[in-house]
Amino acid sequence: GIELPCEFSFDRKYGYTCRVFDYSNDNPNGEISEITGDHLYRGDKNHRSRNDSDVYRLIFWKLDLQYLPGNITHHFSMLRTLQIKNCGLKALTRSAELNGLRRLYVGFNELETIPKTFFWSYCRLEILSFFNNQISTIHKNAFRDLIKLRRLSLNQNRLKTLESTLFEDCINLEVVDLDNNQLSEINGDLFANQPLLRKVFLQNNQLTAIESHFLSQVINLKLSTVLFRKNKCIDFVYPDDGDFE
Repeated sequence: GIELPCEFSFDRKYGYTCRVFDYSNDNPNGEISEITGDHLYRGDKNHRSRNDSDVYRLIFWKLDLQYLPGNITHHFSMLRTLQIKNCGLKALTRSAELNGLRRLYVGFNELETIPKTFFWSYCRLEILSFFNNQISTIHKNAFRDLIKLRRLSLNQNRLKTLESTLFEDCINLEVVDLDNNQLSEINGDLFANQPLLRKVFLQNNQLTAIESHFLSQVINLKLSTVLFRKNKCIDFVYPDDGDFE
C-alpha cells in the first residue's frame, strides 16, 4: 500500500474535506496503506482526531493517479463526494468500492471508456461528471443502477453514438450535458423514461439526424431547455440565436 498525505478542512455545512497533496498510483490493484495528516474534530482546535470516518469529501487534483486506489472506503467510510481532476486517470476499475457516493467528478482526465459494471450498485449517486476526457465508448448497461442520478455531464468527449437504452434506468435524470462530442444521430427513445428531465445540451456535435419522436414523451412535463447549436442538421434550419426553450 501507499501512504496518502492529506490536508483537512472543516465546514459546518458540508463537514470535513480531505485534499490529497502528494500521491501517485499506476497499479489497477493499488491500495492505500495509511492516511497521514490530522484534522480538527467538529471544528475544535484543541481536539484532533485520527478517525477519518467523518470525511465527506475527498479531492485529488493535479496528481499522477492513473487508477483509483481500491480501498478508499476502508479509510473514508462516510465519503459522499469524490473529485479527481487533472490526474491522468486512465480507467475505472471495480477494485474501488464507492457505493455510498452521492457526487463523482472525474473531469480533465484520460478515460476512454465507461465499462459495463463499474457503476453497478451505485444506486445513491446523484451527480456524475466526465467533463473533458477521451470517452468514445459507453457500455449499454453502464448506468443500469443509477436510479437516483439527477445530473450527468459527458461534455467534451469523443462520443459518436449512444445506445437507445443507455439511460433507461435513470428515472430521476434532470440535466444531461452532451455538448462538444461527435454525435451524428440521436435515437428517438434515448430519453423515453425520464419524466423529470428539464435540460438537454447537444451543442457542437455532428448531428445529421434526430428521430421525429425525440423528447415527445417529456415535452409537456418538466422539460424547459434543449440546445442544438453548431450541428449540421440544426444550423441549416435555425440561425445561431435560434435556441428554443
